[in-house]
Amino acid sequence: MELKTLKDEIAKQEYDGMSDQQIADAINAKMVQVTKPIPTWKVKQHAIERGYWAKIQLVTANTSLPDQVRGLAISARDWIDDVSGKVQTLDTSRSSVLTMLGAMVSTTLMTQQDADDLIALASESVSWTSANGLSEVGPGLIVSARRWN
Repeated sequence: MELKTLKDEIAKQEYDGMSDQQIADAINAKMVQVTKPIPTWKVKQHAIERGYWAKIQLVTANTSLPDQVRGLAISARDWIDDVSGKVQTLDTSRSSVLTMLGAMVSTTLMTQQDADDLIALASESVSWTSANGLSEVGPGLIVSARRWN
């Protein structure tokens, strides 16, 4: 419940000594980082702009490469450029996605910087209130949160 989340937040030491209005103002101004899935079109754009899309395409076509490397490139290509339209986002909070990115770095399909920058695309700065399902917080809500069990 939103009031429990707010109650937990206002119990933090950073709000000690503040009035209800000051706490509400501080909470309304607070920004947090959240991770959101990246649309695959952005992933493909990143891959093209950074040059690893071409590398993935070349490796998929090279039958003389080890199956493991070629298979990884094929999976990456199909994941980034899903022709079925069913894979619409890349969720960097999934361990399988991070594993695949790590494998792409270790096989030099992409650089570590490319992987880090791609993961950073999933990070978005949003207000604390919206991240926690609240609208603007006023002093009355602060009072209600304190009383919430």
